[in-house]
Amino acid sequence: MADTETIRTTSAPQPVGAYPHAKRVGNLLFLSGIGPRPAGGGPIPGVTLDESGGVAAYDVAQQCHAVFANVRAVLESANASCHRTEVRCCSKKIIWEKKCSR
Repeated sequence: MADTETIRTTSAPQPVGAYPHAKRVGNLLFLSGIGPRPAGGGPIPGVTLDESGGVAAYDVAQQCHAVFANVRAVLESANASCHRTEVRCCSKKIIWEKKCSR
């Protein structure tokens, strides 16, 4: 059986559910539930609320940048990098070939 390691960090927002930021199994690293929330709390980047607190507008690009900043933080906490990292979401495969930038 492969060695496993649980990865938790304060550099990314705390998971909403009962799971860690990442789990290393052998030479694979699995991230879970990474969203756009800031690590220290506060409003979600890219979301504009109306007077009643409902969502008035989304800025998808800003949210994507926030998600990948959080992915980068988790990867760095696991002593990994986002250079040539393969990301799989909803069975669609995306190759993220550029180095992460803030």
